[in-house]
Amino acid sequence: MIFFLSCSTVEIKEKDEFSNTDLSLDEKIDSLVSEFIDTPEILVSKIIDLLDEDNFTYNNLLARLYISLGRYNEAKDMVVSIPNLNSNIEDLKLYIIIQQFLKEDYRHSLETLIRLDPSNIFAINTKSYDLIRNNRVDEAKTFLERAYKIDPQNSQTLILLGDVTLLEVENLGLSTKRVLSGVEERKVNNLYKKSLEYYLRVKDSQDPTYYVRLSNIYKKLGDKLNSIKSLSRAIDLDPLDVWNYYDRGKLYFYASSNKKALEDFNMAYKIDPNHFFTNVFLGRIHFIEGNLEVSLKYYNNVIKINPEYTPAYRDLSVLSYIHGDKQSGLNYIISLYNSKTDKDPLLPLYLVTSLFEVGRDDDAKKILVNLVKYEKKGTMKELYSYFLDPTHVGDSVLTDALNIKDHYQRIRLTYYVALALEREGVISLYKTLLKEVAEANLSFESKLAEYRLGENNE
Repeated sequence: MIFFLSCSTVEIKEKDEFSNTDLSLDEKIDSLVSEFIDTPEILVSKIIDLLDEDNFTYNNLLARLYISLGRYNEAKDMVVSIPNLNSNIEDLKLYIIIQQFLKEDYRHSLETLIRLDPSNIFAINTKSYDLIRNNRVDEAKTFLERAYKIDPQNSQTLILLGDVTLLEVENLGLSTKRVLSGVEERKVNNLYKKSLEYYLRVKDSQDPTYYVRLSNIYKKLGDKLNSIKSLSRAIDLDPLDVWNYYDRGKLYFYASSNKKALEDFNMAYKIDPNHFFTNVFLGRIHFIEGNLEVSLKYYNNVIKINPEYTPAYRDLSVLSYIHGDKQSGLNYIISLYNSKTDKDPLLPLYLVTSLFEVGRDDDAKKILVNLVKYEKKGTMKELYSYFLDPTHVGDSVLTDALNIKDHYQRIRLTYYVALALEREGVISLYKTLLKEVAEANLSFESKLAEYRLGENNE
């Protein structure tokens, strides 16, 4: 932060000119500011050398210099020693800023400032920000409307108006719903658009967090291109923020631009190798791309950083299986199944097939008995039954599974139908279906199918 608000500048003086008794103290201070503005540590020292102990005229300037150096306690000492602090608007405003840096309670100072100057934009915005943090939306809007009337171009006011509009969305309880009615969707989108209008009126912000917020609003409105552009601007302004690379990488990933996503995730990893979600996505992308050794490295990092992150266990299970460690693969999938965090309806079939792989047929059959007993949906119930007793080709199971309209789910189900056929000994059809699954390359079952086909051909 730069706080040289009250300093005028004059031509740079030589140091020995201060011996000239005709120079006033103000002129000497102005000369020092001009000469040492880029070295505030030196500037502070030289100003203090010029001042008498009872001269508080330049305490505001010294406090701002201390803030720029991150020396907040010394800045506070300067401000609190100013006579009649609570009756001077600029000094009181500076004191609030210092209290914010020190995470002190500044409510009393803020109320005093608002009483002194009810039209002070800084005070109104600070009050609004506090109300927003406490979810007091209507009160915040009242204050912000006052600030907006005073200065409709104030960037902080516009951003806070955008923020309070986003809070209105949250308070509707609709922003996290997966399915909205037409009326609900229009209401949410209109609020996001209103928030975006406020944000876009901010002129040439140099604050990277502003562009991160802007990106999030675009993302809510489904505008991935502008969301990515906003994050790119945030990265330009702060090229070492790992989260911005991660967020942009996610947008690329879900837009099927794996190459660009990989570039961002690699950059995020370079900045912070222990960034948890970066490791998750690096493992996922390399898994999708077929770089299984590399994928395994990142998934091992994931489990090392957070052993409780069970979503990684399924891919780790597949990777372990493909690398010949079927027992570890089974252990991972048992942990995932027992955690009950994964609602994938095909997960039980993966567990059952993994148990059969290591010869634990009895355990697999016990699970299948329960699955058959409690499953209500026809296709899944028949598939479980087919695995439990593969004594004849389940034509209805085969037909239902292979006619599912959702291509992704159909490919996944095809894999398990193929394994059931293998258990029955129908090898030709088993291989045909496996090949279809492998060539689709849509899921972890595709990787397993590819591996099984290769294993059978060796």
